[in-house]
Amino acid sequence: MAEALFGLYSVCRAEDRLDEARAFLQDTVRRFGQAPEPALARKVITALAEQGDLWADHGQPDRAREFVDALVHRQGPPSPTDARDVVARSLMRLGRSYWDLLRPEEARSCFEQVVGRFAEAPEAALREEVAGARLRIWALLRGQERFAEAQREYEAAVRALDAVADAAARARMIDVFRVTASGLEGVFCYEEARWCLEEVLRRFGEVREAPLGWVIAEALVQRGRLLRLQGRLEEALEDWHEAIRRADGLQPRGDAALAVEALGRMAELRGDQGRLEELRGCYEELVRRTAASVDPWDLQVPKALMALGDLADAQGRREDALAHYAELVRRFGWQRELSLNWMVPAAHHQVGWMLCLLHRFDKAEVCFKEMMLRYGQAPNAWLRSQALQAHRNLAQVFVMSGRTEAAVECLGELVRRHGDPEDPGLRLLVFEALSELGALCERLGQRERACTHHAELVRRYAARPEAAPPGLLAQTHHDLARLYGQLRQGERARWHFEQALQLLEDDTCVARRALAMRELGELLLDEDCVVEGQALLEEVVRRHGDETESGPQGEVALALMTLGGLLGRQGRAEAACARYDEVVRRFGDAAEPFLLRLAAQALHHAGRVALEEGKRRWRHGAREDVVTWLARAGTLLEASLAREPGVFRVQVERAYLAFLQGRREEARAAIEEWLLQGGEDAREELLEVARAEPIFLDEAWRKLVRGARPG
Repeated sequence: MAEALFGLYSVCRAEDRLDEARAFLQDTVRRFGQAPEPALARKVITALAEQGDLWADHGQPDRAREFVDALVHRQGPPSPTDARDVVARSLMRLGRSYWDLLRPEEARSCFEQVVGRFAEAPEAALREEVAGARLRIWALLRGQERFAEAQREYEAAVRALDAVADAAARARMIDVFRVTASGLEGVFCYEEARWCLEEVLRRFGEVREAPLGWVIAEALVQRGRLLRLQGRLEEALEDWHEAIRRADGLQPRGDAALAVEALGRMAELRGDQGRLEELRGCYEELVRRTAASVDPWDLQVPKALMALGDLADAQGRREDALAHYAELVRRFGWQRELSLNWMVPAAHHQVGWMLCLLHRFDKAEVCFKEMMLRYGQAPNAWLRSQALQAHRNLAQVFVMSGRTEAAVECLGELVRRHGDPEDPGLRLLVFEALSELGALCERLGQRERACTHHAELVRRYAARPEAAPPGLLAQTHHDLARLYGQLRQGERARWHFEQALQLLEDDTCVARRALAMRELGELLLDEDCVVEGQALLEEVVRRHGDETESGPQGEVALALMTLGGLLGRQGRAEAACARYDEVVRRFGDAAEPFLLRLAAQALHHAGRVALEEGKRRWRHGAREDVVTWLARAGTLLEASLAREPGVFRVQVERAYLAFLQGRREEARAAIEEWLLQGGEDAREELLEVARAEPIFLDEAWRKLVRGARPG
């Protein structure tokens, strides 16, 4: 019965069902707590110790103490069984738990209890527990600057360990120091931890024979880690180099784990220092030493291959990157359950993308299809999400290779196959695929079909509001708004714009909100809702005018351009030019080419407004104003060409302006030159420039253009 209860406890603990695990231990104590038989008494003591360890391991030492105290009480005389080793280990574990929570007095009390109870015990195991307890008391006393007491504890620990001289005992002594050093490192007592390791190296550092030689090499690796944490980087590297040298000199040399760990730590340090070629050398040596390793739990090797692939990718060495990622998949991707970690699927994705970047689209297609087969039926939801992601990537392969229809079919199959999965991660991937499907249909000009897919995403979100992030839903409403605007369904477009803006109100992406506001403003203008549209565009400028990011700045510039065009159409030339001037003032010295082009276009549009205003004044007989406005138009058009030379429309308007100002031969020469370059298309552009604000001279211009011959 007791064995069965312990078996059930082990199963529940392995499955992390801790409440049930504790219940089986408690049942053991309840059933057999008074049993006189030594075997059952030992089971009860073990059950109490396990309960104490469970609470201690989960950071609740006060709960653990109840069971440890009961354990200590049971072990007192007369006890039906000798379980002093269990008591010592439980007290040490309880002390470490208090220590981890930075409660030094309670921790020291536990360690002192170990020393007080077992200091005279003859058993080697208990002597080692006592030595470990003394070393921890030494560290705690040092932290309190009680150096004389600390030194006494340290010397007592060393004397206890020195009392045995056989090789196995020396190895255990080293292990006590190393375990203590690890515990000290865990509570950031790096100096004390290093002292423990230096005691090992001082006493046994010259030993070269296995197995102690391996233990000394491991201590060097551990001290190197501590030296790195203390910022003593070159000393850390020296320890790791020495550990590798010693390991290579030991017999047998088959165990590469120690050298691999040292090389991995050296590579990480070189990476932090930005010394990428040395990082690369460390990882290449690590891979060379483990050429036959396919152990799924040996994470250093796949980590090295992943790092080498990422470095080669960053340096533009795509063939090398592909080779490293492919080797990782080949060596470690054979397991059906894939117990390794995230690196194999990540490397598999990278293989596909490297093949795409190298334009080997047929092989990339095979790669992603293999991922769909490999991970599609995995019991782990995260692995199944990798299959679904590979399905999406397959659609991207089709897009990159120019097969957009195939990409649409691929994403459609994904949505049909996976439906509405229960797992939130898988559901989100389906939602994103629906969004991409709508975007691809829009690219193909299939607006109605695109609307159907985006609307399906919105419908699914309404059924499961927790399923999609607000950003994705906002983007979907925005896409629907634009599509309905293009389909001249204004009411629907406005509603979706408003939904998108409501979702984006608290969004961190300012540019997306500014874009949606500007596009809604332009939609309102197209629907003759001039007052509302103008107010919204003014709000874009007011709300985002001080942003420093290029995205919101671009939306402000475009809003100002649209406002300038609106004011120009209303005949408010001064106000329109003021808006265009604001674009130049705000963005004329920007670093982004897009904003610089907008500044040049603003000068062009302002010049055209000035030209049209001059013609309007001419028509009304205000000759002095005509001269002023046409001169202003000339200045603005020249400034636009200075910023963006060779723009044909600006050059056409400058020739037309020359004609209006009486420079007929200059205009004729320009017309003939452009007809030579652009043919009849250029002639149509030249005729078009005179249509706004017609005056009597426009007929003469058209006659000149129609009669001109190329060259």
